[in-house]
Amino acid sequence: MSAVTAYLADLEHALVGPSRVRRDLVQEAADHLEDATAAYVRAGCDERRAAERAVVDFGTVDDVAPGFQATLAVSSARRTAMLLLAFMVVQPFAWDGPLISTGAPTPGGAVYAALDSAVEATGTVMIAVAALLLVVTGIGGRWFDAGRRAALVTAGFAMVSSVVLVGIGATTTAVGAGPDPNSWLVLGVVVGLPMAAVAVSARRTLATC
Repeated sequence: MSAVTAYLADLEHALVGPSRVRRDLVQEAADHLEDATAAYVRAGCDERRAAERAVVDFGTVDDVAPGFQATLAVSSARRTAMLLLAFMVVQPFAWDGPLISTGAPTPGGAVYAALDSAVEATGTVMIAVAALLLVVTGIGGRWFDAGRRAALVTAGFAMVSSVVLVGIGATTTAVGAGPDPNSWLVLGVVVGLPMAAVAVSARRTLATC
């Protein structure tokens, strides 16, 4: 096994995150090492020595991996923010429009009205913050180094949002529909499953940090 091959295997093993992005980063390193090796060969080194010198010039895995890992963390965070935003944008259309009908009458009462307002306010905040995080982990990375801090904030916000939204939704359903099975089924499909997907994505993002 050549020095370059061994180095790339160690680098890939050290990285955690989206597989496509991880492969792209390792390929980027491979291209650089290949060019450096070829340059040393042209300068008169034999293939083995050229590969070793190329690896030394590139830097140790311990030095290189953190920068690559930050890229992976931001990429994973962007996916999480995108997923959260997509699900949150759909929620108002799902609940207020004709897409969902449980057959249960719309309840009245101050408690339900307060919960309904809380859902709307919370949803609005979540959409705004998710959109901001999408910018920060996307084009914002060109203006400043988003890095792992942005990934941690995105993952944390997504996980908290998932818990809060499911909690408010369950409370609203309990107050408004009681034991009506259709209402709870809708809650599980429209809120529970999407937010579970967001939480899983957020957990994967945390693993990259």
